Amino acid sequence: MNGIVENSRLENALKGMKGWLKLLGILIIISGVPNVLVLIGILQIWLGVVLFQAGSRAEQFLVSKSSDDLAEFASKLKTFFVVNGVLALIGIIFALLGLCAWIVMIIMGVGMSGMENFS
Repeated sequence: MNGIVENSRLENALKGMKGWLKLLGILIIISGVPNVLVLIGILQIWLGVVLFQAGSRAEQFLVSKSSDDLAEFASKLKTFFVVNGVLALIGIIFALLGLCAWIVMIIMGVGMSGMENFS
């Protein structure tokens, strides 16, 4: 399925995106290096590589006009956004659990300080 894709709006959008995707990919890789000893650092580096690859595929599409390159570009972006979405949901869940734990600790702390007055 190596069809030619002709669309000047698409080409203009990809021309504008390819550099930013590569730059952001490099920045994400750099930000993941200090955290490489924990899972989140490895994920950051991998996501940076995926974003850089998306920029490279956009650049490759602009030369080849192949629908396969366009599909690979979209696939890389999809991977980047799906993983970021899952990480965001996990972050929200942990934040809510932390908030609940904090509220329980406050309630127990207030309850304990109130019990000291009765002894």
